[in-house]
Amino acid sequence: MNGEVSENKNGFDKKVLIGTFVRSPYVPRRVIREVQETFDPDKIFIFSVKNDDVNKRLITFNIDKEDMGEVFTGYKMAHKNTLRLHRRKDSNTFYTLNVLNKVVTEQNNGSEDVNFEVDWSNYKNCCLVLDKEGNIRALETKLAKIIDWDDNEADENSSFTD
Repeated sequence: MNGEVSENKNGFDKKVLIGTFVRSPYVPRRVIREVQETFDPDKIFIFSVKNDDVNKRLITFNIDKEDMGEVFTGYKMAHKNTLRLHRRKDSNTFYTLNVLNKVVTEQNNGSEDVNFEVDWSNYKNCCLVLDKEGNIRALETKLAKIIDWDDNEADENSSFTD
């Protein structure tokens, strides 16, 4: 199903991409601080979500695979709109495995096929999610800010907007 898997010199990458939706025109500093203190990512990416009824932001960051247990579960309980994501780099598409399976089935005349090549061109700069009825929603995303902890960009008293 041609989702990209990044590899490093030692084999498969030991990082997992996480996305949290925040219902606000900005991302509160406390959320960024909690991500930093809980997972210590190198960078946090903040995206505006363009075609949704409510002002939303999507924050994405990589965590160590070891943190997918209790640490991730605790974070997810506090932030219910959190998903494990995958990213297709050539189209900048975020998706879950459930959405990928649904996309394959829709594009492949109702058949599941692990070797099917998905046409990602329809989903450029989107985050694909399933709604409550199980339909695919393509949420248009636009990068608003990158927080790079090495550059000391995270001011203690700020909120993050476009």
